[in-house]
Order: sequence, then structure tokens, then C-alpha cells
Amino acid sequence: MPRESSEAHGSPGHILIVDDEEFIRTSFQLYFETLGFSVSTADGGKSALELFRERSQSIDVVLLDLVMPGIHGIEILRNLKVIDSSVEVIIATGCGNMNTAIQALRYGAYDYITKPIVNFEEDLLKVVQEALASRRANRQLPQSKGSGTPSTAAGAEDVGSPALLTNLEKLAHAVATTCAGDTRKQALGEFLRSQLSAVGAIAFEQTSTEKLTPLASWGEFDLPDEESPQDLPVLKAAAIVATLSEESVWQPVSPEVSTFVGCRPEEGNPPLEALLLPLDTTSAQGKNANSRLLILSRAVRRAQRAMPAPYLLALVVGQALRGATGR
Repeated sequence: MPRESSEAHGSPGHILIVDDEEFIRTSFQLYFETLGFSVSTADGGKSALELFRERSQSIDVVLLDLVMPGIHGIEILRNLKVIDSSVEVIIATGCGNMNTAIQALRYGAYDYITKPIVNFEEDLLKVVQEALASRRANRQLPQSKGSGTPSTAAGAEDVGSPALLTNLEKLAHAVATTCAGDTRKQALGEFLRSQLSAVGAIAFEQTSTEKLTPLASWGEFDLPDEESPQDLPVLKAAAIVATLSEESVWQPVSPEVSTFVGCRPEEGNPPLEALLLPLDTTSAQGKNANSRLLILSRAVRRAQRAMPAPYLLALVVGQALRGATGR
């Protein structure tokens, strides 16, 4: 049955926790109440939807387990968005449920967390705080309540065209059904080239501001021939990463850096842009803050600047690279 905690004065936000496991509900509730949040809980889809219909104006974020008896999490998500399209929903999924997580993100989920959660502050609180900021931004925009179409805060990435999402789902399926690292890498490289006009990409771990350890690389960042310095791809990547001010946003690459990378900005050649994404390359410890994916693309050739939302792409690439220990 749904249960709502007493609201604290000055609460940073109101969270609805939906999970059929009492231990998880209680753990999340105690954690967030300790931080001053108002918390409601529900043990399933029916009670969650009933509670949300009554209190949709006060609930900011929903933590939703995808796999529960009765109504499936995807259906709960869709109904939540119909009731109030501006609510932010964070889905909880077990490792390996990548296709379901992508489907949930397509239906308007803000982000996902991977269970079991080891570090509440890094893997849960941070996502909730970002979702709260998005919720407040969305509330400043005109809402089409009941439309089932979530609003997008100014400056947010477009989720992408249907064709791109279809191709991303095909890639996710290919990644999930093959254990061969070379096959996964080839599929990822082809997607980046054909869908994002990528001229190069590199997945790496960053152990310091200067040290990059490659996990996999494609195109301009791929391993050089025997006559070239073996660390050249990493030096190129580090030169670009050092110029980027934030993650998950396409940013222009200066002509000087473009020349160093080997992609000269010649006349008639579209300028380069770079995208830096956080990756989840750990099997059961949430997002590894030290893992990144750097994509280098020709801006004009990236059709209408459309692409899957960054977290969708990062989810697939991270799944493909889990367990990678070298180039």
C-alpha cells in the first residue's frame, strides 16, 4: 500500500519510490528522508498510479522499478507521463536489462540506475538531484498535461529521429547477443560512422587529468601502424578532452586541434565537433565516473544534428565494453 512521509519544511523535493521489495523501499526512504526529502512509497504499479493521480502536483521525481508483479514498469511509466508529462522518472534496472532500459528512456524516463546500488551518493543521489533540476526547468515551460509527451528543457539534447533509435536498438541487440569483443567493437564502429558521421572515437579510463588508458578505439583514434608512436591515439584524444568544457554536449574542435588530430579543416570540409560521454563499464557498481567515450564527428554531415540522447548511446557502448582491460 502507498505510504507518504510527513513533509519537512524546506524539503529539497518530493520523491515517489515504487518497488515491490520492502527492503529496497525502506532503504531508499530512510536515505532520502535523512537528507530532508519528502518521500512517498508504493509497492506496485496500481498503488503508485493511484497515489500519483492524487498528488501529481507535489511529486517531483519517481524512482521506478521496471520488473514487478502486476503492471510492468514500462506501462507504469507511460501512465505517469500521461498524468503529468513534466514529472521525471528514474528507472531501476538490473544489469543485463539493456534493451528494456532503452525502451523506458524512449518513453520519457529521465535516466536509469543499475541495481544493486553500491554508492548511494554517486549512483543515486546525483541522478535524483539532476532530475529535480530538470523537473523545475520543465515546470517553467508550457505543459501539455495529459498528452503523454514530455516537455524538453531548453538546451537538452533531442532524443533523436526514429531511424536513429531503431538503429541504436539493433546495435543494443547485437551487443547483447554476442560475446566476441571484436564483433562488438566492429558493430559499435559502424554505428558511429553511419549514424553520427564519426571520423573517430575512443573509449578510455581517465586515472588523472593527464593520463588516459584506452579501452577501445575507432577511426582517427585507432591503433597506428608499426612505424607510428603507439601512444599517438591517446595523445590526440587527450588534446581534445583538455579543450572540452562539459560532457554530453557537442562542442566545436579548434582548427589547431583538428590539424593535430589529422583532420585538416580544408576548404569545403565540414568542421569537427566532439562529444564526451560518461560510460558504465562496471558490471554491478553503477556508473564508473572515470570511464568516458569521446566521439569526433563532422558537424554538417550529422543529419540535422539529430542523435540518440547521450545516455542511450553511453548505455549501449558501456555494456559492450564491460570487462574490457585493454585496447
